[in-house]
Amino acid sequence: MKYKMIVADFDWTLGLAPNFIAPSTVETIKEYQKMGGEFVICSGRKLESIEDICNMYDLKCDIVGYQGALIKDKFKKELFSAGISKSVAKSIIESLINDNLTVLVYFDDKLNLSKKDSFTDLYEKWTTSNGEVFTDVQNKIKTSKIIRKVMCMCDPKYASEVIERYSQKFNKGLTINSGAPGLVEFVSNKYTKGKAVNYLAKYYSIPISEVLTIGDSLNDYSLITAGGHGVAVGNACEELKKVANEITVPFEKNPVEKIIKKYW
Repeated sequence: MKYKMIVADFDWTLGLAPNFIAPSTVETIKEYQKMGGEFVICSGRKLESIEDICNMYDLKCDIVGYQGALIKDKFKKELFSAGISKSVAKSIIESLINDNLTVLVYFDDKLNLSKKDSFTDLYEKWTTSNGEVFTDVQNKIKTSKIIRKVMCMCDPKYASEVIERYSQKFNKGLTINSGAPGLVEFVSNKYTKGKAVNYLAKYYSIPISEVLTIGDSLNDYSLITAGGHGVAVGNACEELKKVANEITVPFEKNPVEKIIKKYW
């Protein structure tokens, strides 16, 4: 076995929204685990959403949620937990609302929305989440224990413009990227998918050179540049392909299954 740990993004890498994984890929993961490999799902979704999928397929693996803000091991033990500072979250949310963008926030691991519209309907369908509309931003922030991440949704053709504009406006302490068409995500740069990979490699005493990571979208940039062997799926975004050590088959051809079998 060349890679003792394999870390995969979920949407358009391992599976497809809301909860599909190819049966042959599930069996391949289980075989890899029987051989002693550590398999990790690393997603921008809330962790609970991925837990539900794992339960559906009887997959027991470590899970990283919110792009690295929450990590649980295969026994559902919480290993790491973090969030965005309240003052930063407040500034982002108010700015997004002023720009008339649809805002989505995870307050205390529950999805909250600035309004209900076609964008939030799509997000809820993607992630099997039910959002609650908030009206008083200041009170919501004040009464929340933790804010995992802030998001906004817009027409996909404007997403890169929103990322660029807000990256200039909030250029300290944040990672701003996208995990799906029209979805812009704001997370603390104190936690990322890449940092989660390094955390778990250290936790399991696995050299980073023996870790393989695989993803498809902009929010997987830190994942596949974490220091191990970074793989981009065949239909990944161009930014990811440019920094990948390897480009594998498109999602439709089960890239996670393909890459596991190539290296075991």
